[in-house]
Amino acid sequence: MRNKVQTVAFGLIGSLSLMQGCATTSENSGDRKSKRSSFDSEERSLEVGSAGGEFVFSRSGANQNPYKINRANAATYAANISRQVAGAQGSAKIARLAAVLEGKALSSAPMNELLGISRTIMAEAMRKDVKTAVPDRVKLSLAMGAYLQRNFPLAEFYLDGLDGSKNAKVLSYRDGFRGMIALASKQVPESLRFFMEAVKKHAGNTAAKLNLGFLNLKFGNFRQAQRYLSSVPSSWYTSHGLSLAEFLGGNTKSGIAKCLETKRLNPRSKMIQFNCALMQYAVSENPVTAKAELEAAIRTPGSPAMDEVMYRYLEKIERDISDKQRKASIERVKAAAKAAAAASGASRTTPEASKPNGQ
Repeated sequence: MRNKVQTVAFGLIGSLSLMQGCATTSENSGDRKSKRSSFDSEERSLEVGSAGGEFVFSRSGANQNPYKINRANAATYAANISRQVAGAQGSAKIARLAAVLEGKALSSAPMNELLGISRTIMAEAMRKDVKTAVPDRVKLSLAMGAYLQRNFPLAEFYLDGLDGSKNAKVLSYRDGFRGMIALASKQVPESLRFFMEAVKKHAGNTAAKLNLGFLNLKFGNFRQAQRYLSSVPSSWYTSHGLSLAEFLGGNTKSGIAKCLETKRLNPRSKMIQFNCALMQYAVSENPVTAKAELEAAIRTPGSPAMDEVMYRYLEKIERDISDKQRKASIERVKAAAKAAAAASGASRTTPEASKPNGQ
């Protein structure tokens, strides 16, 4: 059962994170504090809730990953900022155009549309300096747009243009993108190398650490998984990963406790309910409880593909219950037969035992 629980953990890999790594500030963020860009001094204007000020989206779009952005919201944001471009001048106009480009890229706008905005940015920049180069911010946005459209050669083209950057964060997120491209191309060793390089260049690259954490979890390097997942901002997502790393690494009691706590934090997650049920079953071997918990997980809205996996485990557990009931029934029959035999033997010996001595 322990190996089977480990295979369930692999499902988390479908939700690896890719972050562009740019600080942001919301146009309508209320009392939230504005943040400055990680790469330049211009303000941003797209807020991402749980990402620590980074543009974030899930590679798979799966709801198991909280580090993502709603693409419809990104499109709305880009449209709102576009209306502010005409009234802006100089660097403020360039900043707004760059924000529109980022929003468009996150919403998976067509590549020709992204390139058109990029050309407009360069035209504005060249009014001040004809020798100006394409800003790193623009190259990252174009690489992100190409990646989302699965155009990896074009994404690599823009990432190659960042090789001469002097900004450690830019180089870190460039390596993070390359890691995601390698992972999508099923080049796992290369992806691990890129993610590790990304963390070396910028220790605050949360996406690279998340990816390293879950990749190490997938391949059984549980201590390394704990190391990376413990170093990122805490969330139910990282807590779930840590629960799996601890349980599969041998600390079953702590792993189950963490999983149950994570389930309280996110009771609507099918994946968490699934893994908690299997963890407890692996330790307690109580199929009745596991069956009830899996049935509850199946009733939880979510991925039909996950339901298929859970039904297979449910069938196994139901067979386990039947086997236990059959064995218990056999044991009861044996015990009854033994008791009957003992009673019969006692009845045969009782008259003899009652005769007086010498008779």
